[in-house]
Amino acid sequence: MKRKLCIVTFLWMNLAAQSTLGLVSAADYSSPVAAGSIVSLFADNIATGTFLAVNPPPAPLPLTLGGVHVDAKDATGNAFSVPLLAVTSNQANAVLPAGMAAGTATFTITTGSGNRIGGDALVVAVAPSVFTADQSGRWLPAAQVIIAHANGSQTVIASVAVCGSTLAWNGFTWSKCVPSPINLGSASDTVVLELFGTGIRGSASLLSACPNCGYDAVDVAVGPLGSQCCHYLPVLYAGPQGNGAPGSFYGLDQVNVVLPHDLSGSGLLPLTIVALSGFAGKGVGMGSDSNTVYVYIQ
Repeated sequence: MKRKLCIVTFLWMNLAAQSTLGLVSAADYSSPVAAGSIVSLFADNIATGTFLAVNPPPAPLPLTLGGVHVDAKDATGNAFSVPLLAVTSNQANAVLPAGMAAGTATFTITTGSGNRIGGDALVVAVAPSVFTADQSGRWLPAAQVIIAHANGSQTVIASVAVCGSTLAWNGFTWSKCVPSPINLGSASDTVVLELFGTGIRGSASLLSACPNCGYDAVDVAVGPLGSQCCHYLPVLYAGPQGNGAPGSFYGLDQVNVVLPHDLSGSGLLPLTIVALSGFAGKGVGMGSDSNTVYVYIQ
């Protein structure tokens, strides 16, 4: 049985300041978090200002930024320094080392003023989450659409959201973003939605351990998950953004799915990435669900 199984912007979340260290996915602020994924750490007085890693990929990320440093010890006792993307007064964005073992890890952040703040977080192999255009983690995805035409040309829709300055309630969350409708074009067009997220790439490695078990590494569900679930979109690619080539963004994952023409006229649709996250013996697969995001189909 098939198990139901994302352009990144920095996501600065207005969380209450805290004296202990909190660590969550940078895409949807959820836990657990995956090794090799982009995470956000929250605490009081992390940095004396805003500092960003300035050298683009493939240059390595700095281990110290604005005087801030993050140490980690995984469940097996192995020690790591955590590469940093950006730091502010109450938040640091970082990429977890890919070699961290699954289990509860201990993190210690050394602040710009020299204070040390610690906390624990559960690290797993796969923890899919999708970046959103409004940085809420639960509305419109940070995504683009590529329309391939029969004559070989392409049309690119750079975003599936239009964001302004007015905050409004949309039935799901308060947001400054509204959907940009996706037109699926003619029957000869192929429309591909490119979602950007993190914590997804580990699924391919898990699947390689059981290649004939009958599972996909990643599925994308259309509709609400549950006993009467949805249907699934054809997945063309799921893994590191840019296929991990030099210049790919640190820790960023990409999932490309085809939007079939039978979705035309559907209006607002929920999408959820379901990633293979392990096996429960005898080849029985387990899946982890991402945050649900929404696209509008004309």
